[in-house]
Amino acid sequence: MIRIQHLARRFVSDRRGSIVVPLAICTGVCLMVTGAAIDYTRAFNAKVDLQAAVDATALAANYDSQGLSEDKVKANAEGYFKAIYPGDIDEVELDVSVVKGTVTVTAGKPVNTVLGSLMNKPQIDVRVMSQTVVGKATFDVVMVLDNSGSMAGSRMSTLKKAAKDLTETLFKINEDGDRKDRVQIGLVPFTSFVNVGADKATASWMDQEGASPIHWKNFETRSNGTPDPAEFDSKLLTNGKPSRFTLFKQLKHTDWLGCVEARPMPYDVDDTPASSSNPATLFVPQFAPDEPSNANKKWGDSYYNNYLDDDRGACRTSSKKAARSSGMDRWEYAQKRLCKYKDQPRSLGNTTVNGPNYWCKTQPITDLTNDKSQVLRDIQTMNADGHTNIHQGAVWGWRVLSPSEPFTKGREPKKDEEEEHVRVMIVMTDGENTYQGQNSFNKTRINAYGYGTEERLGNGVDTYWEIQDKMDDRLLQTCSNAKKGGVQVYTVAFQISSSSTINMMKNCATTPAMAFDAKSNSALVDAFERIAEEITKLRLQM
Repeated sequence: MIRIQHLARRFVSDRRGSIVVPLAICTGVCLMVTGAAIDYTRAFNAKVDLQAAVDATALAANYDSQGLSEDKVKANAEGYFKAIYPGDIDEVELDVSVVKGTVTVTAGKPVNTVLGSLMNKPQIDVRVMSQTVVGKATFDVVMVLDNSGSMAGSRMSTLKKAAKDLTETLFKINEDGDRKDRVQIGLVPFTSFVNVGADKATASWMDQEGASPIHWKNFETRSNGTPDPAEFDSKLLTNGKPSRFTLFKQLKHTDWLGCVEARPMPYDVDDTPASSSNPATLFVPQFAPDEPSNANKKWGDSYYNNYLDDDRGACRTSSKKAARSSGMDRWEYAQKRLCKYKDQPRSLGNTTVNGPNYWCKTQPITDLTNDKSQVLRDIQTMNADGHTNIHQGAVWGWRVLSPSEPFTKGREPKKDEEEEHVRVMIVMTDGENTYQGQNSFNKTRINAYGYGTEERLGNGVDTYWEIQDKMDDRLLQTCSNAKKGGVQVYTVAFQISSSSTINMMKNCATTPAMAFDAKSNSALVDAFERIAEEITKLRLQM
């Protein structure tokens, strides 16, 4: 008995091999944790694949829904899911319902566990859902695209690819459904000016009678601010009144190319329809005046757009002599006198290097259309040349989306939720707003806001850098007004180093998430792809 007690005490006090039991317990726990991690990772990956397929199916069902019965929509959706799901379709429990125009797609599948059976959990059930409203929405989308000289080369070719891809993606909605005009797309290329199209010369919203308060800036006028009709060819007047169109016609074989100046404030930041009862709302054709010849220039001044002899045409006295009774300096009078445009045999053709179409570098606006070939063709013909006026691009983008003149293909937003209409503006630029200085009494070169001396953007705003700051302000005001008007605004800053410009573009967008900062060519393509995806999502509810 004593020996047994002795052996028992030795066994209890023996510490050899004491780690084995805890080690076995810890090893078991580690294996269970590792197994659980593996099981849940597999379940997560399966859920990602399932969710992607369900989202795509819900959207596809939406696109294909026009004119189809709910049973047909459901059958199409089931077929689409089976075609795109990468896993074993037999493992998936799929349900598609169409109730009052809402497509709901739910899917579930079991994922077998590795070690879950030890915890009495041999499977993890994965379930996902996606829902869209059957496609009764319509979309008007306008791309406002920077065509300035800095976009030359690979930047322009990349922009063309990005715009082409977005166009094809969005027009697929029309191609896949019964309704072929569900999506309309327009283009607003911009540089220093926006070109509304030379065919708009006789449009009612163009200032054909010289009535706008900015129409005769930089031209000789009487005390009432209008020119003497006797200074013009009477056969070329409109309702007995002269305009810049009259000046174009007096210059042989020199056509207006379609560029317009900015409307005076506050109409430069809105889509107020043009009306002859409010001349400030009318659109004024660009006509860059002939700047002083060397004989009449102010000492030390430099000019970039001298294209006529100040004392030729119908002028009967020299600028030097006539200026004495005008109350103006000789160089100012030489620039403003009208007689030099009359009986003028000189032909300036369609040049934009100098002449009345100075810096009208960009191609015309493409109005909203569902003609894919036209949009793709106009994208491919874009050319990089000129300076940057983002403000004018954006405000004309908004005007294209508006149903009222000057462009009237924009559709009215629908109040009925089932007939929703979405208006989208995409504003893309690769640089800051720019205005060109000039060492002359004009203070700047002629541009969309005239010369600096006119102070069109506010009292005392007459230098190129002050005008550029105001252009930023006017852009943001335009974006704010457009957003209040129901326009969804996306912005893309392309290879821009200026943090202030990047922030300006971000503030222009409807939300920060709708502002893209594309640092490379590939990032620009990705930005347009993401915007297209966002638009095509409609009202996808996860």
